[in-house]
Amino acid sequence: MTAGVLTYKLCRYNMQCETCLLDRELRNLPLSSSPGPTPSQAGRNGCSPEDAGSALSQGEFLGEGDSRSDIKGSLLYHPGHTWVKVEKADEVRVGLDCFLRKIVGPVHVVVLPLPGRRCHRGENLCSLIQENGILHIVCPVSGTVLSVNQKLKDQPDLVTQDPLGEGFLLTLKPKNLQQDQACLLFGEAALSWYQKEWERLKNMVVSELHHGQESVGMTMQDGGIKLKDIKAFVDPERYVQLLSTFLRSGEKLLLQPRYKRRDPSVFGLE
Repeated sequence: MTAGVLTYKLCRYNMQCETCLLDRELRNLPLSSSPGPTPSQAGRNGCSPEDAGSALSQGEFLGEGDSRSDIKGSLLYHPGHTWVKVEKADEVRVGLDCFLRKIVGPVHVVVLPLPGRRCHRGENLCSLIQENGILHIVCPVSGTVLSVNQKLKDQPDLVTQDPLGEGFLLTLKPKNLQQDQACLLFGEAALSWYQKEWERLKNMVVSELHHGQESVGMTMQDGGIKLKDIKAFVDPERYVQLLSTFLRSGEKLLLQPRYKRRDPSVFGLE
């Protein structure tokens, strides 16, 4: 706030900047270890985890929109829910995909890396500062940052309002795009993966709601609750932590040999 970067108070550390993760993010410093997860509590709608789990198990859950319209043929998709567009032989553009746009909360600040910074596939590319925590976005390809989207400084909500257009994140000079393509999806393979991601997220929420209980219960089926409302069933701070885990585990799942053996079409692997 004193530096003029933020115009409102967003502090849980009693203004102790030396221990503040947000302060380190804004100054592009290495992150210290994040606080451990907190137990899931009642959701913002006032329902208990038991009531929420019951509702979800009975099938009151639904992904929004037409998945096919969310996947663009000109884009490559990383399982951490970012997209890559090849602009030139030595330049790619990167942004969030439509799936992440639907499940992320309001974004107050987008912390982007400085031009010239080297990024590595699978590591943190940038961060979205939200009211209830920091969501780290996974880098889809290794390379050097060429430029960042300056519009996001004054209009951070563009990152979710128009993720495929004006809300893109940055441009990179890829180090070895051909090698990184093993973790990128496109066309029908991207669509099949995208549709299965709804189920993976639902299963993660069910596991969270039933954490510590003997039985997980029934798996959620499609029904009436929209995915953008999923955070109503999980404590807000824990929800951001779950999303970070969800995004980071995507690439690891893609690279597991069992996907090649069981269903190659899911990720486009043979």
